[in-house]
Amino acid sequence: MTVSIWRLPPRDKSHRALLDNVWVKESGRAGLYAEKRQVDIVKSTFEKNDTDGILFAAGVKASVEKTRLHDNRGTGMVVTVDGSSIWTKNNSVRYNRREGYEVNAYGAAGNFGIRQGLNRGERSLRRGPYCPYASGCKNFGNFVLPEWWRQ
Repeated sequence: MTVSIWRLPPRDKSHRALLDNVWVKESGRAGLYAEKRQVDIVKSTFEKNDTDGILFAAGVKASVEKTRLHDNRGTGMVVTVDGSSIWTKNNSVRYNRREGYEVNAYGAAGNFGIRQGLNRGERSLRRGPYCPYASGCKNFGNFVLPEWWRQ
């Protein structure tokens, strides 16, 4: 099963997507793809998907909490920061074939934060092809990154 919420009406408070205790496994593509929406994910699992566990396009307002991103064939979570505000807390990101997190930016301001996550089995964070240097990414918005990434 793939969860795709990009065809919903324009984003406002009455069109939020809440995924609470959802399990997306072996979807044949990314477990979740979202663009220009308010998305809240709580206590969910995205595992063994053919590409990425979660893919957030530009313009997404999202929070991901207490969620497992395990054993995906791509990256655990791919984020495009432009116009986005994405915050993660207490997630378990493990054993994905690529990185735990990939961050892309094309030039617009946005925010991305990781707090108190458990990351094992892969490089924890990768700057995507449109965000090759940390100093360049910081020009696009605010990055709140955990201590393990700075080392």
